[in-house]
Amino acid sequence: MNIGLTQRILHYNNVAYDCLEHGWYNLLSGHTLSFIPNNVDQDHEKLVRDLDMVIFTGGDASPHRLLVETRLLTQCYIQNKFVLGVCHGAFFINELEQGVNGTIENHQDTEHKVILEDQEYTVNSHHTNQIMEVGADLNAIAHADDGSIEAFKHKIRPVWGLVWHPERMEVSVLPSDLRSLMK
Repeated sequence: MNIGLTQRILHYNNVAYDCLEHGWYNLLSGHTLSFIPNNVDQDHEKLVRDLDMVIFTGGDASPHRLLVETRLLTQCYIQNKFVLGVCHGAFFINELEQGVNGTIENHQDTEHKVILEDQEYTVNSHHTNQIMEVGADLNAIAHADDGSIEAFKHKIRPVWGLVWHPERMEVSVLPSDLRSLMK
């Protein structure tokens, strides 16, 4: 599978860099990885056409990154591509789907339990945001032990969102249909 990954923007010595967490290389070994630059002027239609899946990775949001990701997600929807949003990516997709995000305490740099597909898992947690309500076209598929929404799946499209970081886990926690797809 050819998987495109969005990247966070890191500023160092007054220069902007696109960067990606190393954990993605391990999680997606065996797949062809394409790193999507935060370039507003690229041909998003062609870029998405050449991919099987786009992962909207974690990291900070910036107006520039959000513009690129909005164009990418639009093309993913038009072309019916597989999409995974992780942390920032999940909040981003939920917001574009008219869901409600807010802030949460006790979820930054910790671990907690989630219920996914009637099983309890321990996942990492590196966020101060939360999904308070999923968009109308999304179903919540995982909740934390405090009741907060931790994952969703689109009702019609092949789109998932996870608030935890599977790329940072020794054994990644993924919904079974997504796990099968990414084998």
